[in-house]
Amino acid sequence: MHAFLLLLMVLWSSMGMSEAAQTTKLSMEEEQLKQDLNWDVERSLYSDYYVSLRQQQKDATRHGAGHVCGGSLISHSVVLTAAHCFVDQTRFDGTFLNKSSFVVALGNKQHLMINENTLFFGLHTVLVQAKRFDMNTYEKDIALIILSGRVPPFVQPVQLAKATFPPLTSCQISAWNNNQIEYFLGQLVSVNVTLAERQLCQVSQQALLPGMMCAQNANERQLEPCTADGGGPLVCQGQLVGISSWGIRCGVPGRFGVYTSVQFYKSWIDETIKRSDMHEQRRGKQVDFAEKAERGTDFETSDDLDIEYELSQGGMLSASGNNFEAFRMHVSVLVMLSLCRL
Repeated sequence: MHAFLLLLMVLWSSMGMSEAAQTTKLSMEEEQLKQDLNWDVERSLYSDYYVSLRQQQKDATRHGAGHVCGGSLISHSVVLTAAHCFVDQTRFDGTFLNKSSFVVALGNKQHLMINENTLFFGLHTVLVQAKRFDMNTYEKDIALIILSGRVPPFVQPVQLAKATFPPLTSCQISAWNNNQIEYFLGQLVSVNVTLAERQLCQVSQQALLPGMMCAQNANERQLEPCTADGGGPLVCQGQLVGISSWGIRCGVPGRFGVYTSVQFYKSWIDETIKRSDMHEQRRGKQVDFAEKAERGTDFETSDDLDIEYELSQGGMLSASGNNFEAFRMHVSVLVMLSLCRL
């Protein structure tokens, strides 16, 4: 009997030691992942300008469920993202969804949570570069969102790159982890990447068009650029250099993530922001770009999509009607409920 009890004590002790060892090992692995991902829970550098583009209907059922793409706040009322984020994936012809289907969220590092710091904005206007998005080439994968209001002054936009950065420059991409590492589920993480030679990337991807650039992982243990949020920022030395666009097996050696070059489209971006600011000052409200179409050719718009374009200066995705106010009321209720639980 004593021998049996002694055996149980030994087994229990060994199990406790095993669990402790596993816990220690897990903690060490998590810490290593933090280092590899360049993750710091106290750092707010990227969350200041990083936004979440969401489908309103899905997000109204569960906060964060509607997340579609990332984006970068580049002025107090303008967000830069990818055009493919607005494509109707059910039609396979590159047509865009109505802008009233979306909402922009920012101010929170955890996109699955909501608190008093979370900010929501409707989409006043969305500008793109083509009538339909080319799903085969991802050419002109860039979009500008004019928000329905201005963000508070303490939320600082990211600075656009003033010049082209050379290959081998160390940069970062940011994304909300949604599937790769459970410990970081829903957290905003930063990944180190290195800019690649265009010729080398051209050979690898075989479809690199003007306005595209490449970067690859700086560390094999990191999240793959392929799994980063589409439309998310590629930042070098604190400046926005690229927009996450596409990639073919870009997480494996010799493959690259492809980004839309901010420098390539900088003139269009700068002019759009300038026009937005001028009209806002003149009229005391957000600019209505649907009234500004003297350059380029206007296209007839379909009732379900309601799209207009300026070919020479990019296109406009606009919509009549907006259910953003109803969504905002729903979110306010969620915030109040979450605060009551604290």
